[in-house]
Amino acid sequence: MSELLGKSIGFVVGLMITAVLVVVIIKFANKDKAFKTKYDERQLAARGKAYAFGFWTLMLCNIVFIYLDVADFDLNFLGNLKFFIPIFLGVLVQVSYSIWNDCYMGLNSNSKRFTIIFLVMGIAYFIFGIREIIQNGMVENGLASQSLTTLFASIFILLIVVQILIKGALDKREED
Repeated sequence: MSELLGKSIGFVVGLMITAVLVVVIIKFANKDKAFKTKYDERQLAARGKAYAFGFWTLMLCNIVFIYLDVADFDLNFLGNLKFFIPIFLGVLVQVSYSIWNDCYMGLNSNSKRFTIIFLVMGIAYFIFGIREIIQNGMVENGLASQSLTTLFASIFILLIVVQILIKGALDKREED
């Protein structure tokens, strides 16, 4: 029982630290140090479409997984990834649409700081994922291990960074 209590306390403390870090990072990423990012009307409309596309991507992915399950295609080998893949894909579609329609960064966002934060996060997750794979392997008891989920998260974040950099370069070329 004491091990469970220790894990619970660790989880709660981790959540509190994460919440504080999120507030600090958001304030750092915004030019005016505000917690809330500001968007104009066009950005808000485009963000609404982005959320809709992300939602329907998540739903479609879940439907595909359900049909595969009904067809007796065993997805259990994916481990935790079978829960995260629809989320990663849905959020990636939402973020990608937002980036390419100029509604990902707000009016008060510092895009360089924001990109650096995401780049550091992506590299850190990649290092953590590789370290976990080296220590624990990619498969545990015939299932994809947690290390693969961490590696997928890093790839997800780095894909966002690459899109931001490409979009920024294209916008800069257009201005010149």
